[in-house]
Parts: sequence; C-alpha cells; structure tokens
Amino acid sequence: MTNYLYSCKESAIEAFLLPIRKYRGARHRSIAEAATFAVRTWRQRSMQRQALREMTDHQLRDIGISRRDALLEADKPFWLA
Repeated sequence: MTNYLYSCKESAIEAFLLPIRKYRGARHRSIAEAATFAVRTWRQRSMQRQALREMTDHQLRDIGISRRDALLEADKPFWLA
C-alpha cells in the first residue's frame, strides 16, 4: 500500500511539473519563465473546463461532445492535460 501511495504521489508531482520541464527544455528558458508558462497553461485549462461544465446540451451537440465526455474532462485536475 505504501508503494502505491508513493507511486500516486510521484505521478501527481510529475504531471504537475511536466509543463515547466517541457517549456524550459524546448526553449532553454529560465525557471521563472517556465513557471509562468505553466501557471498560464493551468489557468487556461481550468477556465476551459469550467466553460465545458456550463455548456448546454445543445451547445455540446454543436461541438460534437456528449454531456458525459464534457463532465469527464471538466472533472480533471488543472495540472492534467
């Protein structure tokens, strides 16, 4: 059980740090710039997921997404892509 919890904690940390590493590695930017990019990315995801949660069934049909799929996406934590 302890290994599983440790593994879950490690996975969450990796998912949290992925945008920072990706941005920093791709452009050789500073950690501050990479962190700013990550926070911006997480905020955009959060806002997009909130918008999905608030869409009507008609709006979801227009973009080809079921209510179930929209809620599954909207329920994801902001740090997961």
